[in-house]
Amino acid sequence: MKLKINIISYHKPCKNWGIVDKTGSRLIQLVTGSKYFHTVLTIDIPNDGVYLITALYDKGVVIDKIANGREYIFNKECVEIDEFYLTPNNKTLKDFYSEIERLKNKGYDFKTVIFNKLFKLNIKDDDNWYCSEITNYFIFLLFYGVELANAINNNLIPKDIKNSIKNYKDLIF
Repeated sequence: MKLKINIISYHKPCKNWGIVDKTGSRLIQLVTGSKYFHTVLTIDIPNDGVYLITALYDKGVVIDKIANGREYIFNKECVEIDEFYLTPNNKTLKDFYSEIERLKNKGYDFKTVIFNKLFKLNIKDDDNWYCSEITNYFIFLLFYGVELANAINNNLIPKDIKNSIKNYKDLIF
């Protein structure tokens, strides 16, 4: 079964965003030195639906299943979308579903975002995640399985995810 994977990288706030979201996105760009400030992962699983995975400062880890056949719409002027396809084995797909249940509704990882990026510390809170961290985790899980996904350093910023997309595509083709 072939999965369609989209990595959505936000590079500017959308017009309808409030002042808190616009200010927060600019602050992340300043702290990380990156053009990108937010990532979202969508995974289209045939005969099941599209899963949207990210972390938001006000909601924590967000994993939503979007009904089969319905597009999730992103404002094209605010994002860049990289698309690729992957065929995971059955164990990896089973692990994917298990990890969705384990990680949904976890908190947002403010400590890692602030301390690791500003002060170059290596802090990780296993009960909380930020957007590029959860995105990278699920990409690694689908490529390599849950054991390796748990072993890698997911302490990445949106720019790192964007830069690594070529590597993911090279693994497939």
